Amino acid sequence: GFRGVSVDQDVRFKNSQSKLMAKMKFPPEFAQKVEMNKVHLEVLRPWVAKKVTGYLGMEDDIVINLVMAELEKENEPDPRKIQVNVTGFLERNAGAFMAELWRLLLSAQENYVPGQKGIPSQLLKEKEDDIKRINQELQDRAKKIAEEQQKQKDRIADKVKEAISSTAAAPLPPPPPPPGGWDDRDSRRSGGGSGSGGGGGGGSIDRGIGGCSGFIRRRHGR
Repeated sequence: GFRGVSVDQDVRFKNSQSKLMAKMKFPPEFAQKVEMNKVHLEVLRPWVAKKVTGYLGMEDDIVINLVMAELEKENEPDPRKIQVNVTGFLERNAGAFMAELWRLLLSAQENYVPGQKGIPSQLLKEKEDDIKRINQELQDRAKKIAEEQQKQKDRIADKVKEAISSTAAAPLPPPPPPPGGWDDRDSRRSGGGSGSGGGGGGGSIDRGIGGCSGFIRRRHGR
């Protein structure tokens, strides 16, 4: 049966690709090889996505995945071939894109240590700057919240002082009436009792004086 061939296996494609590369100019960084097993490739995906979106004016997963696939295809990919393959999408921006991407890959390879894949220094610096920016924003937000809380406390304290001052200056209210209400008879009864008591006391005194006078007259025979 019929069996197709991949682009890489198609001799015609390889010939046309070679002709294109012969006509193009590449930066000197392309002469340096990159071993992809030393590069933390997934860290580069956000950078690739951001650059592609900036060039195309929209996010294009096809182009992003194409670039990542080209980098994963071989342990030592040829940057010239990758540039030729993405030129159809990025057009005149393909050269600048690949030059910057390859410099990041070389930096990541330099930062490789056994057991830990390398990350480009530029991306590490950007990550550190992001962390510093986030920490600064958190500190500023916490400071602002503390200032607002202090202002709220000061406002409450001022209101309490005003309430205390107005209460001290105001006259005391009259006492409340008793449960049964005020009764005029109570006042009359208390006043009458005093009067009769006073009158009764005066009558007793008069009678006492009268009795003493009678006793004196009898004694002197008057």
